[in-house]
Order: sequence, then structure tokens, then C-alpha cells
Amino acid sequence: MGRRKDRRTGTGSRTLRTGDCERVRGNQNRNHKIRVFTRLVLSGRLREATRWITDRAGSGGVLQPESVTTSGQTVLEVLESKHPPQSVPGPEMFLDVETMPSMSDDDVTERHIAVIAHRLNGSAGPSGTDAEQWRSMLLRYGAHSTRLRETVAGLTRCLANGVVEWNKIKALLARRGIALDKKPGVRPIGIGEVLQRICAKTMAMITGIDL
Repeated sequence: MGRRKDRRTGTGSRTLRTGDCERVRGNQNRNHKIRVFTRLVLSGRLREATRWITDRAGSGGVLQPESVTTSGQTVLEVLESKHPPQSVPGPEMFLDVETMPSMSDDDVTERHIAVIAHRLNGSAGPSGTDAEQWRSMLLRYGAHSTRLRETVAGLTRCLANGVVEWNKIKALLARRGIALDKKPGVRPIGIGEVLQRICAKTMAMITGIDL
């Protein structure tokens, strides 16, 4: 910090050098980050606190396939390098057992689907229908929603109480692939169909007592 003399008044005024200004600004930013981090932790928002203190709040997000990463590769090339090659599992990977455990039938009703519908959240899978749209279809249209819930309950019973061929359910189990910028690195994420989530959450609720 120095002193500059005003030519008109002859009085001195304090001025900050560029380096001093940067240090003051840096301390203010650091103190602000600490205050926000502490407030988030005390309110129980640990995930947001971690993202804030590691400079990932408001940054990152979904990457486009043609975007170039710091390694010089495109996002698509990075994803392809992370994806394992397809292979047919050999017989040694399966258990050799003489008797199978008994499987009891689970009764799934439209009331179970209604309970799960209130708890839905998340993005859309390959079909483009997200949790909010499914919740609306399952709950907001009276008798039409009831029939849809009964249909979803029937699908869940079919998946839970029998052996279903892969060709019949591969679309249900498909995933929408995206790439997240983790700063640094690229993380592949597969977003499944909301309908499959409904079935899985319903069975977890019904059979949770057995776990």
C-alpha cells in the first residue's frame, strides 16, 4: 500500500497496488467459499457442500460426443475406450446346482403402483418420458390412470413371478448413454426407462420385509 499526493489539494490518499488488490480479493473469495460450505454442511446438504468446495457447483454437466477433452480425445472416443468389448459368458461363469430355491408369487396391485408413482423422480430413458410425465399419467386422469396402473402392475407381476425372454424386455432394460464432466475426467452414465424403475421400486417395497 502506498500514498499518492493529490496535486489539487496537496493531501495524500492511500492507494492499493495491483498485488494487494488481488490478495484482498482472493481472501474475500476464500472466506465466502468457507461460509457457504459451512452453511450447507450445517443444513445437511453434504452433496452440495462437497460440490461447492471442490469448484464443481454450477460447472461440469453433460458433455457432447464431439467435445474435445484435455487429453485431446473426443468425448465419444473416451466413452468407447471405457466400454468393455461384448462377449458371450462361458459355462464356468454359471453355478452348477441340483435344486433351485422355491419362488413364491408376489401379488402386485394398482395400489402399489400408485404409492410408487408419488415418489418418482429422475430423467427420461431412451423413450424420452421422464418421471414427471409418468407420475402425471399414473395419477391425474381418473379411470384412465387406474387402468394404466393396473397394466403396469400386471407387467411387474410378469417380471417378478416368471422367467421372461430377453427379446421381450430388452427395450425395457435399455439405457440412454450420456457423459458427465467430472473435472477432471469423463464419467459414462446410463439412464434407464422410468417404467423399469417403477417396476423395480414396487418390488423393493413389497419384498423389502424379506431383505
